[in-house]
Amino acid sequence: MKTKELIRQLQEQDPTGEAECCINNQDIHFVEALPAYYDGALEVLTRDLAKTGYYNIIGGKFIRDQNVTKVAIHPMSIEDLYIDHGVEGWPFQLDISEMLIGGYTEGYMKEQIREWDAEIQSVKDSLIQWEKDEKEKENEKG
Repeated sequence: MKTKELIRQLQEQDPTGEAECCINNQDIHFVEALPAYYDGALEVLTRDLAKTGYYNIIGGKFIRDQNVTKVAIHPMSIEDLYIDHGVEGWPFQLDISEMLIGGYTEGYMKEQIREWDAEIQSVKDSLIQWEKDEKEKENEKG
């Protein structure tokens, strides 16, 4: 989708410009222009403009042309922030009041954070094991 079409659709959906934007319920952290080939080939869907909606997609292509620019929209979730900083480095205020109204409990939210902690620990354990394995390989080479 071209930026002008994205802007048109955004303005159509939110004429005031006051709605929150998201990607899969994650906030948009930043937007940047990059060459199409950066970080892998750009995937572009081919559309039949005579049709609308999901069923107008008739194909696709990969673009790696260095003269083509893509605009990358980078989302950031609360989970991403938590995993990046961990509980010790969490400098952010997390408001869960609306989650509690929606039927979630404080216990559920604490369980979610425990899951994030377990994910962080798993990554740390993997890195420690990788480091040990690398040292063993070095020692074997002698």
